[in-house]
Amino acid sequence: MPAYSRNLLLSLVLAAVAVLTWMLARNTAQEAVDSVRDASRPPPGYYMRDAVLYRTDVDGEVAFRIEAGRVEQASSESEYSLEKVRVEYDEELDVAWRLTAERGQMTADREQLELQTVELRARARQSGKTFVFDTRGLSVDFATETATTSQLVQMQNEQCESDARGLNVDLRNNTVELLDTVTVCRQSRRPVLAIGLIAGAAIAQDIPSNNTYTSACSRWDGDLITDRFVCENAEITRGNSFRLTAGQAIANDGVLLTTMEDSQWQLTGGVNLQFETAVMVADSANFSYGADGELESFDMAGSPVELSDYIEGRPNPVRIRGERIVYSVESGTLKMPGQVELVEDGNPDNGAFGCDLTYWFVEKRIQLGGALCGGRLSLTPVEPENSSKEPPDEP
Repeated sequence: MPAYSRNLLLSLVLAAVAVLTWMLARNTAQEAVDSVRDASRPPPGYYMRDAVLYRTDVDGEVAFRIEAGRVEQASSESEYSLEKVRVEYDEELDVAWRLTAERGQMTADREQLELQTVELRARARQSGKTFVFDTRGLSVDFATETATTSQLVQMQNEQCESDARGLNVDLRNNTVELLDTVTVCRQSRRPVLAIGLIAGAAIAQDIPSNNTYTSACSRWDGDLITDRFVCENAEITRGNSFRLTAGQAIANDGVLLTTMEDSQWQLTGGVNLQFETAVMVADSANFSYGADGELESFDMAGSPVELSDYIEGRPNPVRIRGERIVYSVESGTLKMPGQVELVEDGNPDNGAFGCDLTYWFVEKRIQLGGALCGGRLSLTPVEPENSSKEPPDEP
């Protein structure tokens, strides 16, 4: 009996060991299968539709609001993929910034955002001006509150279209920098400067209509709060008859090179104005345009300023040097107050000096005033073109 009991106990132990071995083998095989399945399964993640993400500042206040039609993130450590993106950065009482893009990638810490097919819109509450920039790609740094791109940027308003090769935006200080800008503006009115310099409707009707002007800057800076805009290495042209260049052009209370309406320009760094056959050179100048976009006045100053033009009957340009060149739409003439000197290129014996010169641009007529400073005029008469020929015989 004891022997039978021992055999029975041994059989039960062996059976239990067999069952346990089978279970362990089955679990190991299942774990292997599960491991294979897990390797082919994507990591845990999520996506959301019509999502809103927030970026807060150091004080916990919402600095940026990020909306997206779709947000996808593979894991908590991976980047966000966004579609139909809208970013708003709204500084109360200053400038409202808004970014819209087709798609974008945002880092997991929400510090950087790369956008594609972007429109950047800024509205200055104080001036009421709105700026719209379009570009293929834009990088946004939420920590420094900046947006940059080196790609082609387009800016436009009702009258003007601008192209630039780069854009830098400071969202905190509300400033914009464009590089290598070229702007084309079209106006429905008569040419701004051409008609302003020419007195008389009959003369004006003979001027070809040219209501398009082109301007260029190596760098264009705009402060949307102070409404101050700076153009480095400015060049403005209208057709083949007008060209204005300056080392720097500053406009206050206006949008430099995106409209001339109601703007005041300060030009420095060497100013050169070419209109028709006349050339005016100065160290600095102030230009003033009215609400209708037409030139009201300019004042060019230098040491000296110079006006040169071809006068009918003279083979070479006549140059007039002085301290200032002043123009106003009321007078319709160029005036050079103070001491002036006239010389003719290629003929040092021809010249004059005096005070308070007035120049009629159309008639190309010069008048010297200011008798107190004295004056001198010495111009060699121009010989007739056929003076070398023998006179005809008397009949």
